[in-house]
Amino acid sequence: MNLLIIDKNEQLRRIYEDELYYEGYNTCGAGTARQALDLLTQLDKIDLITLDPGVEDMDGADLLNKLRKRLPETPIIIHSAYGTCSHDFRFWLADACIGKSPDLTELKENIKILLESNKQYY
Repeated sequence: MNLLIIDKNEQLRRIYEDELYYEGYNTCGAGTARQALDLLTQLDKIDLITLDPGVEDMDGADLLNKLRKRLPETPIIIHSAYGTCSHDFRFWLADACIGKSPDLTELKENIKILLESNKQYY
């Protein structure tokens, strides 16, 4: 399974990539919206996306909308340090919204659940 991790914080992005790689996923990271959109054209298949809406080169909700339009069946998790989803209805396009934490259990569980439920599309 191929995961795209979008987070402006390079250190956190690399931690997520490494942790998820050790869980058995292929991971690719992007630090900006432009990098993420470019990767969509370069990668054969993306099975799930995690998105920190705090990317600096585009509004996070606009990026979510672009990702959803390009990959309508791909699960997207908003992974934010702020209460983004509950305060902004534009983020309701996401399949899940979780807060950042040093403990990645919730992120890993959500990824597993969404990938399992999304198998029907393949």
